[in-house]
Amino acid sequence: MSLFVRHTRFTLLTVLIILAVLFLLLFSEPSATRSWRLSDAGLSAKLERSHKIYENLLKDRQELIKKFGPHPKDIVKWVNA
Repeated sequence: MSLFVRHTRFTLLTVLIILAVLFLLLFSEPSATRSWRLSDAGLSAKLERSHKIYENLLKDRQELIKKFGPHPKDIVKWVNA
């Protein structure tokens, strides 16, 4: 209690951050990448899951490139002279 009396703003900020983190962790949807911790599958299942994660990553990367670039016209070709 003496910590709260001496450092009121620091204590309130710390409690607020801890509550925000707990709220985000408790009410967030579980990620697809964390599902591997829940099961103990064989090597083929792990490879298949890794392949799916990689395919999703590539799809998301292509969407980011479409949205933010670079576009083919923005790329300068460099030739060895």
